[in-house]
Amino acid sequence: MRIIRLPGVIKKSGLSKSTIGRREKEGLFPKRFRISANAVAWDEDEIDRHNAERAAERAAGTEAAKHELSGLAVSGARAKTIAAGRTSENMPPPVPDVGEEDDERCDRVGVAAQKQEGGAS
Repeated sequence: MRIIRLPGVIKKSGLSKSTIGRREKEGLFPKRFRISANAVAWDEDEIDRHNAERAAERAAGTEAAKHELSGLAVSGARAKTIAAGRTSENMPPPVPDVGEEDDERCDRVGVAAQKQEGGAS
């Protein structure tokens, strides 16, 4: 067993000090242990095992998402949205595409509004 202190844990895990502490309390990260009255450390093997488990979970999730999407004709952002579990039920509606006719109408309305404001002053 090799022990590592907080800077080494931060470097190996990529997590911040506060996130490490929070995840420890939640039981989602290896527990620290006291090595003296004023110092704590972690077992490096436990940190490495924890990181390997997270990587395996990510890989399994990615493979599952690829499998789910394999029959769908989706690409790019839409595939990422589906993989993240977002669906049309829990996403805001898309912004409609504004065509040239709508652009011209908006310009006319804007000009009319400016004329009214100019005439009212």
